Amino acid sequence: MEKRLIKILFLSGLFISIFLNPISLKGQSYNDDNNRFLDNLNLNVSAGPTLYFGDIHSKSPFQEDWKMGFGFGLRKQFSPIFAVGLQFLSTKIHGTVINWPNGDVANLKFDSDLTEFNLHTTFNFSNAFFGFNPDRTLKVYALAGFGIANWMSTLRNTTDESVIEQYGVSPDGGNAWTPSTVFPVGLGVNITLTPNIGLNLESVYHIVNSDNLDAYTAGNGANDPFLFTSLGLSFKLSGSNRNFSSSSSASNFEKDLEKQRKYQQRVIDKEQKRQEREEADQARKKQIDSNKRGWGRKSVSANLPKVAEYDPQYSFRDQKNTTNKDVNSNIKEEDPPPSEIITIDEGKHFITGVKNSNLLAGNANQAIIVDNVNSNTLSTEVIQIPQTGIFYTVQIMASQKPATNIPDLRLKYFISKQIFVSAQNGVYRYSAGYFELYDDAVAYSKQLKGNGLTDAFVAIYQNGNRILYRPK
Repeated sequence: MEKRLIKILFLSGLFISIFLNPISLKGQSYNDDNNRFLDNLNLNVSAGPTLYFGDIHSKSPFQEDWKMGFGFGLRKQFSPIFAVGLQFLSTKIHGTVINWPNGDVANLKFDSDLTEFNLHTTFNFSNAFFGFNPDRTLKVYALAGFGIANWMSTLRNTTDESVIEQYGVSPDGGNAWTPSTVFPVGLGVNITLTPNIGLNLESVYHIVNSDNLDAYTAGNGANDPFLFTSLGLSFKLSGSNRNFSSSSSASNFEKDLEKQRKYQQRVIDKEQKRQEREEADQARKKQIDSNKRGWGRKSVSANLPKVAEYDPQYSFRDQKNTTNKDVNSNIKEEDPPPSEIITIDEGKHFITGVKNSNLLAGNANQAIIVDNVNSNTLSTEVIQIPQTGIFYTVQIMASQKPATNIPDLRLKYFISKQIFVSAQNGVYRYSAGYFELYDDAVAYSKQLKGNGLTDAFVAIYQNGNRILYRPK
C-alpha cells in the first residue's frame, strides 16, 4: 500500500508539472491577434482494440483477449509543441489465464465494461526538434495525463463458466460506483489529410490505480494496466496552426518567420527558375537568328570600361577568359551598331551580349521621391533613384514587374541600408545603399553576398541614369 501511495504521488506531481508547462508557455508562443477559444481546437473520434496486461491475461496476445474500444474527445493546441485535451473512453476488456507462471492450473477469465474520462497533454516531437512548420504533413507526439475510470468486471471459470467473483456490480446486477484514478501514457502520430482534417494513430498505456480491474486481487499491490491502440480522425473546428509564432525574442521570431516562408519560397523559386529557363531559351533562339542574319559580336578592346552587371534585359554568352586581353580578338563578324553592344567584367570573366529591344518602358509609381538623398537616408519605403548627382549602390534584384517582396528580402538577407528603385526600358532595378566611394559599395556587396544574396553587385548612377563606367 505504501509503494502504491508513493507511486500515485509521484505520477500526480509529474503530470501536474506537465500541464502547467504549456499554460505558462502560451503567452510566449501563441499569437494572440484575433485569438478565439475555438482557434486550434480539434474534435477527435477514434476506435481500436484493447489488450489487458494485469493478473488475468494470456501470454500470447493472439488469443481472444483483444476487445474493441471507442474514444471521443477535444484537444486544444496552446503552442506548436504543447496541447491539452479531454477524452471519454468506453471499452470492453477481456483476459484469460490457463496456468500461473509457476505452472499451477488457473483456468480463469474475466470480462469488463470500462468507462474512463481523462485530462491529458501532448508534446509534439516534430515541432520541438525540427522547428515549427505549419505545412508539415506528419507529426509525432507523446501523450500523458490522468483521469477517473469506473468498471464492471466478472471473473469466471473457463471450464464451466461459473462466476467466481464480481467487482463494480451491485447486488441487483447493476453498475456500482467504484471509481479509481488512471494514468494514460503513450505515443501518437498525426497525418494531415486536409487543412482541417487529420488522421491519428495512437497507442496509449492506461495504468489503472487498482488491482481489481479483473475482479482478481493478487495481493502484491500491483496495478492493472491495459493498452488501447486506436485509429481516428481529428477535425479542426476553427483557426489554423499558422496563428502560432515564437515571440519570446526578436531573433526567435525572425527564425520562425523564415521557416514558415521556406516552403512558399521554394514554390516561388521553382516557378521563377522555370520562367528564367524559358526566357533564356527564347533569348538564345533570338541570338542564333540574329547571327544568321549577320549580327555578330563586335571585337572588344581591353581598355573599354569594366562594370559588374547582371540584367535580364540582355542576352549573354560567357567567354571563359580570366585575363584582361581582348576576349573576342579572334572573332571577325559583321559589327552591330555600337549602341547595341555592352561589355561587362564580373571579376572572373568578361561577358558580352546584344541588347534586346523588345521591352517596353516602365515607371516607378510604386516608389516615393525624396529630395536631398545621401548616405544617411534610411526609410522602410522604397525610394526612387536620385535624379541628380553621381553615387554607387549595390543592385539586389531586377524584374520586369514591380517587386512586392522587398520586406521579405530585407528580413531574409539582413539588408539594413536604404532600398532604391530605377525603372528604365521596362526593367525595375532594385538596389541597396547610397555610397560616395566605390570601395564602400564593394564592401557592402560582399557583406550581402555573405548573407546569401550571391547576385549582388555594384551599380553606378549619374543623374538618375545607370552608367557602365566608373567616373574619373
